Amino acid sequence: MGIRIGTQLVAPGGFKLLESGVTYYFLWSDSSRERVHLVQFVMRPPKTRRKPTREGRVLTETPTPLAMLVAMRRSQFELGVESSAILHHDHQAALPPWLEPLSGKNLASIDLLRPKAKKKHAQRIDDMLEAIYPLVMKYKEVLGAENPDKLINKHARACSPVKNETRVRLAFYCYLLFGRSRNALHYPIHKIGGWDRDLQIDGKKRGRKREGKGVNYGHNVSSVIHKRIVESYRKYSGLGISMTEIYRISMSKTFGCRERPDRDGLLSYYHPDGEPFPTYGQFDCHVADELGRGEIQKRRLGPNLVRGKIAPSLGPFTRAVANLMERVEADGYYCGERPIGLVEKSTLPHLCVVRKRDVASGALTAVGFSFAAERASAYRMATFCEAIDKVKFCSLFGIAIEAWEWPSIGTGAHGTADRGPGSTDGAFSADLEMQPVFRVMPPSYAGQSKAVMESSNPKKIKNQEAPSHLRSEKSVFQLSLREIRRVILDNESIDITDRITPDLWDKVRKPCPNALWTVLDELGRNDAVLVTFEDAVRAYLDQVEIVVKAGGIDLHGQRYDSRALRATGLLDRVAVSQVMRMKAYVLEACVRHIWVDIDNQLIELDLQASLRAGDEILFMSLNEIKQREIEMRAMAPAFLEHRHATASKAHRAYEEETGLKWNSASRHSGSAKSGTSIARQETAESALAMSGRKRA
Repeated sequence: MGIRIGTQLVAPGGFKLLESGVTYYFLWSDSSRERVHLVQFVMRPPKTRRKPTREGRVLTETPTPLAMLVAMRRSQFELGVESSAILHHDHQAALPPWLEPLSGKNLASIDLLRPKAKKKHAQRIDDMLEAIYPLVMKYKEVLGAENPDKLINKHARACSPVKNETRVRLAFYCYLLFGRSRNALHYPIHKIGGWDRDLQIDGKKRGRKREGKGVNYGHNVSSVIHKRIVESYRKYSGLGISMTEIYRISMSKTFGCRERPDRDGLLSYYHPDGEPFPTYGQFDCHVADELGRGEIQKRRLGPNLVRGKIAPSLGPFTRAVANLMERVEADGYYCGERPIGLVEKSTLPHLCVVRKRDVASGALTAVGFSFAAERASAYRMATFCEAIDKVKFCSLFGIAIEAWEWPSIGTGAHGTADRGPGSTDGAFSADLEMQPVFRVMPPSYAGQSKAVMESSNPKKIKNQEAPSHLRSEKSVFQLSLREIRRVILDNESIDITDRITPDLWDKVRKPCPNALWTVLDELGRNDAVLVTFEDAVRAYLDQVEIVVKAGGIDLHGQRYDSRALRATGLLDRVAVSQVMRMKAYVLEACVRHIWVDIDNQLIELDLQASLRAGDEILFMSLNEIKQREIEMRAMAPAFLEHRHATASKAHRAYEEETGLKWNSASRHSGSAKSGTSIARQETAESALAMSGRKRA
């Protein structure tokens, strides 16, 4: 980096007449006089003066910065540069030190915010440029003079009207050092209003006057009142409490004010002892200055609402991830319509649907179900779905899909779920080694903590009509099928254009989760943990008790069997009258298949129908077969009585028709004699009568 006009230099260890800790601004290397000009700005301390027109008024005045010209021999300066005794300053400022906070701002637009100003900032700059313009045009002649400051002072006195010598020198040097920019001559507007109000002791009322009350009506806010305002706000603020309500409470309890009518009959505040108190505008302003409007909104509306609806966006949530399954969010919702019962078609409680979504691709990676409530088993079922091949998962429900329709497979190591069932130990694998490495439990009612999942849940349109509910024509299992199809639909139809990074524009052919998942998976950007189907069954599915009989396996009155079961020889080891109890793994939403560990091998069993029927009738949920078992058990005593009554009815009808008893035979000793001639003749006659033919 070279040295040119305006370059800021330092001498860390000091060098000749250059001090350490001081910033010097390179101005010009004069070859004719063999010297180098540097400029040092001195910020003089503020001074206090008493304004003569108002008794007792004290003002703190910030004096004009002083520009000091530093000259050194050219050979010494170049030696210091070559020996690194003189170095570039780490920060090369674009504006003078007193204007540094304004760097990068559009100062030309400041005047647009001051339409009623007596004098524009642009006009002040133009006046100073007019004064220094002759010096700038011959700056080499000025700097080449024996005493440049003396020449500049002479020019300032010659101006009409006469200009302040210190300000002219400062403007001339700043204009040259900072790229001849108008902004270098700007007024330090960031310091306006920054003076200490407590130093003003004349008691004059500041601020806007109260209409009809006079310009000096009211009280200034001292540091003591400011402290009481802030303490009062902290004490009485809270969720749902507005600033006006806090002010009213504070005026009575903190400042001790009372109310009385004024000359117009309007009530106004007063203090019985004449102590000062703030107006509502002062109260609101000082609270905002101390705490900020953001903190006020959080106290009144709550941090969740402010974060979600009011605060500006901090960027997309997807910026936290780069790979598939790096972070997965889970959430549950209830189906809007209520299913019907399998037996009596009664209206049942809602079906809870738990879905999991990959943050990177936006793909829904899993779905799980629970009946009547959001339970941990639904989250485990969702993880089972997430872990296995989706073609296999859908086949368990009788749904046939192709692999590209739902390509995700494998579990994630970082999971976020709702507080409650989704965050309990019951929602995770029974095998500790297969539980997620990181578990995130977001705070309650904080939707943005899992915003990716919340935004993809089906939305319900709210209304203000009388309470009502939707009664479905579908069973629990049929609703489950629909929600699986909804997942497949969403993965192919959700717009994820904003997730496609520039390096993937030419690879992702359609902006849907499936397409982005496929591309990222092919590129190896996938953090999914692969789990075998057998391990997934043992880790995530519910265990129930089954009854093993010689004819097969019974679960809640339903028979299960398969060729694989027969091949194990288990049924051969069970006697006809023997009953054995075992544990089986079931998918609660669909019990078309169950799994049993036999001889350390996982065997899949199929639900069997008593009659030849279509395969679709065998797809039922665990709740539905339990409901049928309860119904059958409740029916058994009544049917037993029905059997007895039917038999009695038949006996009575027979007796009325024949005059004989239903059981009227008598027991005789010995064998029946059916070989006599009379017996053979009666046998022939009876056979002829039964056949309906006549005797020849």
